Amino acid sequence: MPKRSSTARGREFGNGLRKAIAKAGFTSRALAEILGWDEAKLSDLINGKGGTSLVELGVLLGICRVSPAERDHLLSLFPVAHTRDWLQHHGPDEFDPLRTFVENLATAETLISWQLHRLPILLQAPAYMRAEIAARAGLSSRAAAELADWDEAKLSDLVNGMGGSSVVDLAVLLGICRAVAAERDHLLGLFPGTNVRGWWQQHGRCAPVRLRTLVEHLAMAKTLSCWQACVVPDFLQTPAYARAVITASCNEPADELEERVKAQLEMQQALLRPGVQCTYFIHEPALYLPVGGHDVHVEQVHHLLRMAVQSSVTIRIVPAAIGAHAGMRWPFTQLTFAKYETLVCLRNENSTLFIEDTAAVEGYDAIVRSLDRYSLDADQSKAAITRFGEALSAADRSNERTMPQADSVRAHGES
Repeated sequence: MPKRSSTARGREFGNGLRKAIAKAGFTSRALAEILGWDEAKLSDLINGKGGTSLVELGVLLGICRVSPAERDHLLSLFPVAHTRDWLQHHGPDEFDPLRTFVENLATAETLISWQLHRLPILLQAPAYMRAEIAARAGLSSRAAAELADWDEAKLSDLVNGMGGSSVVDLAVLLGICRAVAAERDHLLGLFPGTNVRGWWQQHGRCAPVRLRTLVEHLAMAKTLSCWQACVVPDFLQTPAYARAVITASCNEPADELEERVKAQLEMQQALLRPGVQCTYFIHEPALYLPVGGHDVHVEQVHHLLRMAVQSSVTIRIVPAAIGAHAGMRWPFTQLTFAKYETLVCLRNENSTLFIEDTAAVEGYDAIVRSLDRYSLDADQSKAAITRFGEALSAADRSNERTMPQADSVRAHGES
């Protein structure tokens, strides 16, 4: 039978992985599913056939909760697993200086040993200690740091974007936390750019169902200022109104309709918590559009009135009569935070832009101040919406489902 080409390093690396996987209680198939790999890819890694990066190995070792010493050993072996011959320098604190020798003995076919002044080491009784780590879900920061062999401060710095960790460190941590493959890949992809200001997210043909970055920032926001020209802002839409807007899209798949409505309601819920103040600037013509038909339109206008009396919500109508104004370029959402700098979000058909540059954010501050100056105040806006709602209801009662005149809204602001 032909001999398999391998090296001492490669054999030790493969044996170490096999033991780590077995010790963690995984089958190859189960581990491959957690990693989001084909089982063949895991087999190739164990057998030294390549196709895997150092970061991916870090994730695997983290998932298996490999002890720090063993993890560092396997990570150091990985880049040189195919190098022949191995001079091992053993320091005074070497974890297991005879490991390689013992593991090769375990697979040896024959052995010839010569020893001059003492019994061969193979006739002595060595004892090898291995640290065992109990794998369990729901780790505290301290437990995760201990499993990674980090100071808790290092973990805190990583979580808060203060540096001091490598992408391999992050991969190991995500493995320890058993992060699902999609989330793990997302965070590993974010890591190299975490200190870059501004983020243009390109979505392909249309935006994803859930705008994760926006939702997470809404949940942290202290104030929100939103300008919308053509429709009622997403954050104030009823489910029926949202369905009508999404259905009218040329690019959002029809089979995602209910998922997208649910995701929109999630954004709204993020703004209903205590401590957040929301100001919505709505262009007057957005009130007139009969989105979804008469009944949906009436319901939406009444919903605006219900929201306008909430202590955390201010609705400001920008009258059409003012003509040109500072918000004509594009709708936007501005968020301020207790601990972070102001952020501006611009959404279009197939991309989302998060603006963080100080000068650019100040430009949107100026637009908000201008909209504030030319809009009806909060009480005038509520009165204008009320007049328009009453006109819609009157048309409904008389079975004349025609659009009320725009003057019914503007009149109050001009009086």
